[in-house]
Amino acid sequence: MTKSRISNLKIKMTKELKMTESEKREAEAAKIAPMLREMLERINTPMYIDLMNALALERMAKYRAHIKAGFTESQSLELCKL
Repeated sequence: MTKSRISNLKIKMTKELKMTESEKREAEAAKIAPMLREMLERINTPMYIDLMNALALERMAKYRAHIKAGFTESQSLELCKL
């Protein structure tokens, strides 16, 4: 590591140590916000909604198969959680 890189890391660490808890939370929120925005954009796509619908149908089919195999409703629900 170069001296300037080490110096920059020391400055960054010093700043982080001096940050209040509120400042730390704000900094963390600033890092997370873009990821959350991207996730929300993906969730609102027709493809994602179709995927969730397909997964729901699959879960229902598994539940019904368990019932048909002789499991109780509560046992079937538990098996679907696996």
